Amino acid sequence: MFEFICIGVVSLFCGVGTAYLIVSYMASSLRSVHVKYEAGDYLVENSLDVTYENEVFRNKKVEKIAKNNNNN
Repeated sequence: MFEFICIGVVSLFCGVGTAYLIVSYMASSLRSVHVKYEAGDYLVENSLDVTYENEVFRNKKVEKIAKNNNNN
């Protein structure tokens, strides 16, 4: 009975160790990407082409109400 427990514990440590090595290797390949903090950093110069002046809300009911410009 003690041998089965020892084999199970050794197998568990081998599995966890192997998984740690694999995940560490995969995580090291992600270090080449740096975080950019502003949205403008992700835009390419002259790549944004705005063709509509109205906003489109899909599957939403939008009501437009004129503002009252009285300055009382």
